[in-house]
Amino acid sequence: MDLGDVTTYDVQGLSSLVEGRLKVGVYTPVPVLKNAISATSAEIEIFDSPPGTSCPFIHTVNASDYIILVTEPTPFGLNDLKLSVEILRHMEKRFSVIVNRAGLGCNEVYEYLENEKIDLLAEIPFDRNYAEIYSKGGLVTEENEGISLQFDVMANKILQWNLQ
Repeated sequence: MDLGDVTTYDVQGLSSLVEGRLKVGVYTPVPVLKNAISATSAEIEIFDSPPGTSCPFIHTVNASDYIILVTEPTPFGLNDLKLSVEILRHMEKRFSVIVNRAGLGCNEVYEYLENEKIDLLAEIPFDRNYAEIYSKGGLVTEENEGISLQFDVMANKILQWNLQ
């Protein structure tokens, strides 16, 4: 049964992107996700999981050595973060957190990170200009030097974790 497609793209000649795309009407992404994960062979692989803690999340983090959770400073973001952290700790996975849309919501996310001694990898500030750039198909890192430098710092931290 054909549930979806796995496609590999070259990204600016530097690396590749593997995309798993479900067929319309398919309710379980896990077989396509497994095929996408097995299609990769790079020394460092970055998997993007859908939000939440359902089967796709579990399969993605199970294949990962280190997980970066992305949350928002909102009650819903905090709730999802707590659920994800609980699962990752049960799986004994190493992880850290990026707060997206920082400055938009409440501080409870930061209090939780501090109380639970969870590493805050980075904060991506809420900026309407970022949304405008994305809506035009652009990359914020090509339009904003500050955020580009921040992503470079994150990438270097990730590379160092890989060496440990």
